[in-house]
Amino acid sequence: MPHKPGAYCGGVRTLADIKARCVVCEETGCWVWRLSTVGGSPRVNMPFAGSPPRPYLGRRAALMLRSGKRLPKGHVASARPECPNKLCCNPDHCIALSRQEHGRRLAESGRWKGLLTKVMANRKTAQMRAKLTPEQVSQIRAAGRDVDAQALADQYGISAGHVMRVMRGEVWRSALLPTASVFAFAAAQLTRATASQVSGTGTGTGTGTGTGDLE
Repeated sequence: MPHKPGAYCGGVRTLADIKARCVVCEETGCWVWRLSTVGGSPRVNMPFAGSPPRPYLGRRAALMLRSGKRLPKGHVASARPECPNKLCCNPDHCIALSRQEHGRRLAESGRWKGLLTKVMANRKTAQMRAKLTPEQVSQIRAAGRDVDAQALADQYGISAGHVMRVMRGEVWRSALLPTASVFAFAAAQLTRATASQVSGTGTGTGTGTGTGDLE
């Protein structure tokens, strides 16, 4: 039998509902969330102030349910310095801060440095896994879109679809184009010549494969 719109079906409606879904640590007083997370933080799906259910981060949901109001615009729910647990939903361990204040606290705590290091490490790992170097990316972009994408793909050992994504700037956005100079012009000419040779001999017909095989 279907429930009526707005009927209570066992979801989160009150602060007590959040606490019931947590393990309370006797030593720290943390309410450790036991259900779904996003980015390592609690994910609470609930309605609020007449709005239909939607996901909120655990600390934000706890503060909203305790006060009965949404956080001010531009504010985030942050952990108090004495709370060590990222999964904690105890509203007494949370505080609403402006984004500027939140960033300042992160910088002072040293956690921001760790986050930046992680971001840079992930970016470096992604680039290491890629088969292209920044120089090769610049050469592909300098070659122009009139060059056969499949020929460039064969030359650099990647797919034609990846060549087109490089040309459109969908990947390797951080790679800068070479400064306009004699060397850049020579690199572009060399790439065009090599691609023409590959497209002329790779199919046996001298016409290349065009762009019909793009991923």
